[in-house]
Amino acid sequence: MPYRDDERFPAGDYPNQNPGGDGLPKWTQQDRSLDGEDIVLWYTLGVNHVD
Repeated sequence: MPYRDDERFPAGDYPNQNPGGDGLPKWTQQDRSLDGEDIVLWYTLGVNHVD
């Protein structure tokens, strides 16, 4: 998906207080062209400590 400054968080703004549907689901429905655009990648790292 092309870069947009107002689309920073893939789960949408305030994901814990949101009923859902914002972020990636909403943005991908727009079906915007990627030709000649900077592509966005969200890198997610999870760290667990298991005893």
